[in-house]
Amino acid sequence: MEVRTLLQLLAWERGWTYARFRREYEKAAKELSAAAGEPPSTATVEEQTYRRWTGGRVRGLPNPPAPEILEYMFGHSARALLSAPPSRESPPGASFVTTINESDLAMTARDAASHAGDAASLSVPDMTLDQLDDDIVALAREYSRTPPFEVYRRAKELLSIAQSMLERTQVPRQRERGYLAAGQSAAVLSAICFDLGSLPAAVSLSRTAALYGQVIEHGPLQAYAHGALAFLSFWGGRPAEAVRLVRTAQQFGGLGDTAITRLLVIEGRAHGHLGDHAAAQRAIRNALEQAPDRGTNSTMTSAASSGFRVTEWP
Repeated sequence: MEVRTLLQLLAWERGWTYARFRREYEKAAKELSAAAGEPPSTATVEEQTYRRWTGGRVRGLPNPPAPEILEYMFGHSARALLSAPPSRESPPGASFVTTINESDLAMTARDAASHAGDAASLSVPDMTLDQLDDDIVALAREYSRTPPFEVYRRAKELLSIAQSMLERTQVPRQRERGYLAAGQSAAVLSAICFDLGSLPAAVSLSRTAALYGQVIEHGPLQAYAHGALAFLSFWGGRPAEAVRLVRTAQQFGGLGDTAITRLLVIEGRAHGHLGDHAAAQRAIRNALEQAPDRGTNSTMTSAASSGFRVTEWP
């Protein structure tokens, strides 16, 4: 077994169990208080604390009087006792054998059970996540019929709820849903910030949505966020950057016809602004081919629209 601290090594060498260590600790505390002319000390050490000390799970020094008691017991500084032991060269023919007693095994089992219990308690009801999903979808669908300030307020609230849920759960499936909800809320906030005339805030929130998508490797969310960034770059007077971002967005998987078409629309507009008519026409043709079941007028209307709408997730 790996020896994690000098304290653990010295306790093992003396053959001390936790019960023996506690008796010696309390005895040393009383001896120190008597030497200082103080009332008898009541200092003691719980088993969980002892396991943390010997297991190397302590940062810094414990609270007084623990450092002084440990130094009195073992003749080493408290910092050295709680750190990894110095390497030693064993004499020829000698071997060092560590033993594990039942107390060690029981404490290990309790630590594992406690950790698992803590993890299991860090979850949120699935219905709460279901409601969050429904609220985000409803807000996206009602976007064009809702006053901008109300969209902003509700999207900000939904993002806060998603972030709060992420802090409360450690269940991988729920965390994935939480990150997706946070990314979608950030995307709605980005859209409304653009509509309210704040391009920098819109860009920042689209990047936030992209990062949330990256955490869970969600292709459609990352594509949407990069497409929104491309659209914002176009309106910010950076069409070449818009083309680059569109091509990045097109590399993500899981995109439907609508998402691909809208990305091609943004690409075509950016090429047109750059004066690259051939590339612009190619993007338009690709957009037309992407949706063969839609009429030309419908597709061209989409190409002439704002380019990225929160009402249709990619």
